[in-house]
Amino acid sequence: MFLYGIAQSYTVILLAQVLMALGACCGFVGAGYIGGVWFGMAAYGTMFGYVQVLSSLSSAIQQPVTEALLGHLSYERLFVYLGFFGVLLVVLAVLYIRNPAPVKSGRSPFRVVGHNLYQIIRMPQMWIAALWGGIVFGLNLALGVVWTPKLFTGAGFTEANGNLGSAMLWLGLAAGSCFWPQWSNRIHSRRIPSAIGVGMMIAGLSLAVFVPMPLWLMVAMMFVTGMGATSHMLAFSVGGDVAGGPLVGTSSAFLNGIMFIFGGILQNIPSAMHASGYGFKAMFSPFIAVAAVALVFVLVQRETAPK
Repeated sequence: MFLYGIAQSYTVILLAQVLMALGACCGFVGAGYIGGVWFGMAAYGTMFGYVQVLSSLSSAIQQPVTEALLGHLSYERLFVYLGFFGVLLVVLAVLYIRNPAPVKSGRSPFRVVGHNLYQIIRMPQMWIAALWGGIVFGLNLALGVVWTPKLFTGAGFTEANGNLGSAMLWLGLAAGSCFWPQWSNRIHSRRIPSAIGVGMMIAGLSLAVFVPMPLWLMVAMMFVTGMGATSHMLAFSVGGDVAGGPLVGTSSAFLNGIMFIFGGILQNIPSAMHASGYGFKAMFSPFIAVAAVALVFVLVQRETAPK
């Protein structure tokens, strides 16, 4: 953040981007894993869901808050202030986050991670969870970060309406994060909630793209899409079920990495379609198609929930 605030060249911005990515990669999975360590494997998926709730709520309010702050601050000063806020978070983490029991290991952490990752990539069910979870998460990321305002303007609404749609997408993700993991544990199934969630995402996005509707219904469809997309949280539950024990953290990191790779790929599809001369509906049709592929992978996934 500090580098963003003082950047005077494109090179410094790229360096800031790399450092920010390296630091942020431990945030979501790290918080979810800490919840699992403290509250046990039975609450692993639920704790991941609570982390996603806070993440989604912060994403929902981030854009209007940032726009309001930029009315009084420059980008540079805002980034510097965010850097100091990050320092405060580091201090709080050092003071309050601890292991429930001392961790002792005489082995090199790089060897441990390499060995654990090798075991993870040999599990076919882990790859299936990574594929459908990556598609669903990647679609939500692409819509929430870039494409929802374009979807709204293409449907005849304003960009401000599109920003509202983005906020509702993230609020749907927050609502789903409170629901899917708990319901999955209650009915002892990963496949059923995942299939319903991906189906909701397909239905909400298809209606938003192909069916003319008033603004309130369009916004409601984004909420449905976001709530359905939260089913990607169950990919982490599947990973925990399959990996078990000391491999849970590595499985979460592996799944999260695959999800962000899909997010980077899927974000570029509509722009590539537009550059090739395709219209508004055709731009977003690949999103619906890959969501259908994700649903197939969910149905192929072996049921892993403990009985």
